[in-house]
Amino acid sequence: MEVFAPFRILSRIPDAATAQGVQLVKRALIAGGEEAAQEAASGFAQNLIAKGVYKPEQELIEGLGEQAAYDG
Repeated sequence: MEVFAPFRILSRIPDAATAQGVQLVKRALIAGGEEAAQEAASGFAQNLIAKGVYKPEQELIEGLGEQAAYDG
Protein backbone atom coordinates (compact mmCIF):
# COMPACT_ATOMS: atom_id res chain seq x y z
CA MET A 1 0.00 0.00 0.00
CA GLU A 2 2.86 2.38 0.75
CA VAL A 3 4.08 2.13 -2.85
CA PHE A 4 0.90 3.57 -4.35
CA ALA A 5 1.51 7.14 -3.13
CA PRO A 6 4.98 7.49 -4.73
CA PHE A 7 3.73 5.92 -7.96
CA ARG A 8 0.80 8.32 -8.04
CA ILE A 9 3.15 11.26 -7.55
CA LEU A 10 5.57 9.96 -10.19
CA SER A 11 2.75 9.48 -12.69
CA ARG A 12 2.06 13.23 -12.55
CA ILE A 13 5.61 14.14 -13.62
CA PRO A 14 5.95 14.78 -17.37
CA ASP A 15 7.74 12.09 -19.37
CA ALA A 16 10.52 14.48 -20.44
CA ALA A 17 11.34 15.32 -16.83
CA THR A 18 11.29 11.64 -15.88
CA ALA A 19 13.67 10.79 -18.75
CA GLN A 20 15.97 13.63 -17.69
CA GLY A 21 15.95 12.34 -14.10
CA VAL A 22 16.76 8.82 -15.24
CA GLN A 23 19.68 10.12 -17.30
CA LEU A 24 20.97 12.09 -14.32
CA VAL A 25 20.88 9.03 -12.07
CA LYS A 26 22.53 6.94 -14.79
CA ARG A 27 25.39 9.44 -15.14
CA ALA A 28 25.83 9.52 -11.36
CA LEU A 29 26.06 5.73 -11.18
CA ILE A 30 28.59 5.61 -14.02
CA ALA A 31 30.73 8.32 -12.42
CA GLY A 32 30.53 6.60 -9.05
CA GLY A 33 31.60 3.32 -10.60
CA GLU A 34 34.58 4.97 -12.28
CA GLU A 35 35.63 6.59 -9.01
CA ALA A 36 35.28 3.27 -7.16
CA ALA A 37 37.40 1.47 -9.75
CA GLN A 38 40.06 4.19 -9.62
CA GLU A 39 40.22 4.00 -5.83
CA ALA A 40 40.46 0.20 -5.88
CA ALA A 41 43.31 0.37 -8.41
CA SER A 42 45.11 2.95 -6.30
CA GLY A 43 44.69 0.82 -3.18
CA PHE A 44 45.99 -2.25 -5.02
CA ALA A 45 49.08 -0.34 -6.14
CA GLN A 46 49.64 0.91 -2.59
CA ASN A 47 49.34 -2.65 -1.23
CA LEU A 48 51.76 -3.88 -3.90
CA ILE A 49 54.33 -1.29 -2.88
CA ALA A 50 53.87 -2.13 0.80
CA LYS A 51 54.34 -5.85 0.11
CA GLY A 52 57.47 -5.29 -1.96
CA VAL A 53 59.12 -2.63 0.21
CA TYR A 54 58.29 -2.67 3.90
CA LYS A 55 55.50 -5.14 4.73
CA PRO A 56 56.04 -8.54 3.08
CA GLU A 57 52.95 -10.06 4.72
CA GLN A 58 50.65 -7.46 3.11
CA GLU A 59 47.69 -8.98 1.24
CA LEU A 60 47.27 -7.34 -2.17
CA ILE A 61 43.48 -7.09 -1.95
CA GLU A 62 43.32 -6.03 1.70
CA GLY A 63 40.93 -3.12 2.19
CA LEU A 64 40.09 -2.67 -1.50
CA GLY A 65 36.36 -3.25 -1.05
CA GLU A 66 36.08 -0.63 1.65
CA GLN A 67 38.17 1.89 -0.31
CA ALA A 68 36.08 1.38 -3.43
CA ALA A 69 32.83 1.65 -1.49
CA TYR A 70 33.85 4.88 0.26
CA ASP A 71 34.96 6.59 -2.93
CA GLY A 72 32.20 5.20 -5.14
